[in-house]
Amino acid sequence: MANIDDHLIRNVFDQYTQLENRLTNALFQVFRHEPDIAREFVVWAGGPPHQRELLQLACQMTPASNLSELEKEDFPRARTIPDGWIFDPEGEWAVVIENKVTATLERNQIEGHITTARALGFRAIFPVVLTADREEPPDLRQWAPAGVTVRWRPWRELYVELKPKDSSWWVKEFLGYMEELEFRFHEGGNSEVELTGFSGIPFDKEHGYNALQARAQLLGLMAALRKHPGLLTCYPNVQPEGKKTPTSGAMWDTIKFSPEVRTTAPHLTLVIDRDDVRLQVILPNADKTKGWQRLVRRKREAVEEILELVHGQVRNLRGRPKCFLDLYQRHFLYLGAEGVIDARLEVDLDAVLDKQDAKIDGKVKTRREWWPAVSGLIAAPKTGANLELSLVLRYRYSDSATTSVLNSPDFVEEAAAAFIALHPWYDFLTQEE
Repeated sequence: MANIDDHLIRNVFDQYTQLENRLTNALFQVFRHEPDIAREFVVWAGGPPHQRELLQLACQMTPASNLSELEKEDFPRARTIPDGWIFDPEGEWAVVIENKVTATLERNQIEGHITTARALGFRAIFPVVLTADREEPPDLRQWAPAGVTVRWRPWRELYVELKPKDSSWWVKEFLGYMEELEFRFHEGGNSEVELTGFSGIPFDKEHGYNALQARAQLLGLMAALRKHPGLLTCYPNVQPEGKKTPTSGAMWDTIKFSPEVRTTAPHLTLVIDRDDVRLQVILPNADKTKGWQRLVRRKREAVEEILELVHGQVRNLRGRPKCFLDLYQRHFLYLGAEGVIDARLEVDLDAVLDKQDAKIDGKVKTRREWWPAVSGLIAAPKTGANLELSLVLRYRYSDSATTSVLNSPDFVEEAAAAFIALHPWYDFLTQEE
């Protein structure tokens, strides 16, 4: 195993006051105890792929032991100290790390870090900036002198890189700390902070639901979906933001297609819950786009035809989600409260299809008599009742074939394909005949 000289790192229990410094220290504790991950980080940050057996680390300190007498005289003119260093003990190279979460990145910091590294005698310098931004800071690459390249890496990408290595206790704890820290920033009003990225929904029969993990994965997944080319082609008016993500219980967010509030128009919803993940097209009670009127006007056969079309497309999805039509009536005890269900009719579309070989689950028996019940309720006057209609794709954690798709970072593609499969129903609700 590779060796690490860690004398320039605080003890794991000796913490800093600022959250940003705590995050850097937590990362270096992983490097300290998992030297192979430190080596992989060097390459990921743009450093040399071939390294000596012994690496050295410094966190919030200067590796001053590398200074010659002449360099010590020059050192006071080196204005800044990086948040972290991974370096070759012979002075061949150094990766210098600057971490920003909410503070502003400044040019003189990067220039100062390079000056410091040169004063220490390092022959090759690899500055890397870790930030919680969604985009690379402007002009960052112009901040370095000739022969030095400044690289930007978002924290969320590091989270995704480390996720497959969470069999290590140190990595697992660090990822959990990133999730908790992101939650703290959001609770404190810094909702733009992104420390985690989508690496797959980690729940299955052995690994139960965890709200912080669900929240972190939901944020990453929704960010990826809102810029997914296929989804944007199918739904061209995707808005950049949905709703404020919950802080407990089931985690959910919406994709809407106008600046209006989501409760006034059909929209997409993605829910990560205790037993399943659900992707939905929802027709809300207060819809102002005349979706309810369109359903009432159209013949039952037309509704059946479009649902059969959607069901056929859902059958081609790798995760094989179940497809349900869910109509429910509810009331609210007070403004902002969770709805209380008064009545509900939920129908698996497998139960109303004639052809057995067209089913997602061949064990479900056909009973066509469900159609009149569903269409009759849809077409009936609302008479003041609060109704919501949802076409739902349900991915259950209890199905190992489904969880193999959920657990992968490629679930972004599956989710995009699932929403595209639901698009004919969305069109049916929003477009005139």
